[in-house]
Amino acid sequence: MEETPANDPKPGLLASLMAIASAFIETLVTRWSVLLILLGLAWVAGGIAKTIQAVLLGPETQALMGVFGLDIVPTAFFTAAAAHAVLWAWRPTIRECLEVAARAFAMMLLVLVIYRLAFIFGLAMLILPGLAVIVLFTFAPVIVMAERPGVVQSFLGSWHITRRNIGPMVGGYILFLLACLGGLVIGGIAAATASIGLSDALSSVVQDSLLSAVFSLLHISFAASAYKALVGTKPD
Repeated sequence: MEETPANDPKPGLLASLMAIASAFIETLVTRWSVLLILLGLAWVAGGIAKTIQAVLLGPETQALMGVFGLDIVPTAFFTAAAAHAVLWAWRPTIRECLEVAARAFAMMLLVLVIYRLAFIFGLAMLILPGLAVIVLFTFAPVIVMAERPGVVQSFLGSWHITRRNIGPMVGGYILFLLACLGGLVIGGIAAATASIGLSDALSSVVQDSLLSAVFSLLHISFAASAYKALVGTKPD
């Protein structure tokens, strides 16, 4: 990865925020087709995982297990695939994204488990520590795909990048939440339409899995875009 040399002046808050916003918008405009296909695959895989969990352990287990439901498995896989689709200056094919995701799956799954544990721990302390965890460790899943370090190094790298750019990242998250709100509204309408005529249990699976897929892929797309803006990217 190409990083800004240490002797170069650090960009100002507004410049960094604009760079993050520009990179995220560019991602949504130029990579939408690949991300849309990944979203569809993630929706189906997440729905299958939720259905298997409901059949094997009972429908009430989804609420009990929370963020550690069986659907974390496809979430990790498609998070890796989407990160690869966004990170590089070239435009990877769907096949390439899936192949790379398969190789990085175990590491990504471990990172997501730790990320979610840290988030829950932060929420247990107070709301703000939980939100701080989200921001400070945003780049951990991205670094797994961009730099291929160990798990600890991924979180330390994210801490280092975010700590130096906390202002732009907070502003960037406001942009992300706006995009997420729009995505969830559209996803909710699509899920409601797709679940017409289904039983309540199956309708819940269809809607939950789609909204979860929308949020996960939008979040990793934002994180990878912000990483490109603040750290750099590989050339074609």
